Amino acid sequence: MNIGLIIIGNEILSGSVADTNTAFLARELFARGVCLREVAVIPDDVAVIASRVREFSSRFDLVVTTGGIGPTHDDVTYEGIARAFGRELEYRSELAGIAAGKKWWNEAAGQKLCHVPSGAVLLTGGTIPWPPIRVENVVILPGIPALVEAHLPALAALLPAGRFFVQTLRCWGREVDLADAAARVAAASSEVEVGSYPILASGGIPGHVLVKFTGRDESRVAQAVERFRGDLPSDMRTEILESAQGTT
Repeated sequence: MNIGLIIIGNEILSGSVADTNTAFLARELFARGVCLREVAVIPDDVAVIASRVREFSSRFDLVVTTGGIGPTHDDVTYEGIARAFGRELEYRSELAGIAAGKKWWNEAAGQKLCHVPSGAVLLTGGTIPWPPIRVENVVILPGIPALVEAHLPALAALLPAGRFFVQTLRCWGREVDLADAAARVAAASSEVEVGSYPILASGGIPGHVLVKFTGRDESRVAQAVERFRGDLPSDMRTEILESAQGTT
């Protein structure tokens, strides 16, 4: 499954709030064997939301949005997603029932939060009463990181079973000296992703390069690692770090 993520909020684009939802969701999706393929950060603008959601919906198996859900004038995500699919907003009394009596609840919040795109599915499985909402292949999450984390079980229930295997090799040398070997093994092992990440010298530890091998077949990952090691300059010292895996 390929997923596109849309982060909605003027505060993200202005830098007044740091986006931590991307890193959190990327880690959690990877751990469940799902590919996060693209991330877009867009403003609280109905037309922009509608356009980008429509585009992502056509290109990805599942789209996740965060932000723009709340009682204030700039919370326009529901409206934008409704427009993306040619739907109206409709009042959902069950949402009002969930929130009745809460300290943050008032008539203004009810009018805003209980009007969602028509035909939306209220998802279950999160750790807080207020549910995330699904419209077509788009899951709508709030922007507050704690609430995104609370809704993760509901999102995870939509994902297929899968896993990635990861093996990391530390190479004591320069990235330029292993670039050719990395390119050759990547070309020969199309099912294994190869990425190199130079680490600068720090705290008495000399500079080195971490090379990560990621794939769905554990044996192919191991074969790619050994092929790469055998193709390195003979004087380059390497160290296999503890392997990891992402699994549902």
